[in-house]
Amino acid sequence: HRLAHAMAHQGQQRMFLSKVFKSLDALEPGGTLLIPVAVAGSPLLFVVRRSLTPNESECAFTVINASAEHLGFHSASATPPKIKFRTCLELRRVRLNRLRDEAFWAVLWFTSDADEGAKVPPLTMFYQLLLSFLAENS
Repeated sequence: HRLAHAMAHQGQQRMFLSKVFKSLDALEPGGTLLIPVAVAGSPLLFVVRRSLTPNESECAFTVINASAEHLGFHSASATPPKIKFRTCLELRRVRLNRLRDEAFWAVLWFTSDADEGAKVPPLTMFYQLLLSFLAENS
């Protein structure tokens, strides 16, 4: 509901992101946080699971994407005549300070309604740029 409101009303993005940052800051070691987002108008769900002590500065970051046309970025296995895609993509040992980086969320917000015809399509930007940033492979 808050995501839809923020996407529909100009200037509400900062309020939504403020709630995301407060929720991330309040996440206790061992806790889980669900964050609804959109990329190219397609809904995604982030699951953030904070690690226990002594690794509480890290988390597991999972992207849940059930949109068939966007699962090409997820692992798949093929046994003819079927292809099975994994709807979840998990990054482990993500540093929380990377997830709290405002630049990450600003680019993510840009991808939420960016045009698929752009030089770098929004899904490519999300999966290759933003997830690489979180995994510290960029």
